[in-house]
Amino acid sequence: MMVWLNTSVALRQLVLDLVSVWNGSFSFLKRKGIELPIETGLDAYIAVLGDEVNEAALSLVQALRIQGFKAERDYLGRKLKAQFKSADVFAAKALITLGSSEVESGQVTVKKITKLVKK
Repeated sequence: MMVWLNTSVALRQLVLDLVSVWNGSFSFLKRKGIELPIETGLDAYIAVLGDEVNEAALSLVQALRIQGFKAERDYLGRKLKAQFKSADVFAAKALITLGSSEVESGQVTVKKITKLVKK
């Protein structure tokens, strides 16, 4: 038990040190006027319909990433409209809606998107 507590404290300190270095690096770059390129375009966003398909959604995201696609999904259990907004913010090229019927059939529909939610 004592080993775990010591490891936990050491791990916590390591995380704090990394965050400090990370924040310091960005402020240094900002002071020097250097801007890092941030890529926002996703190839696919998976909208998850229900907690029962979380494992399948994770597997789908991992499979897409292994194939070289940039993919993301909702992890917060939000409503579909909020997930569509996220896909829009991420500038996703395709939307996959994954619910229990898609998991049971083993098939999904991939919808090509340009803008999902009007602002």
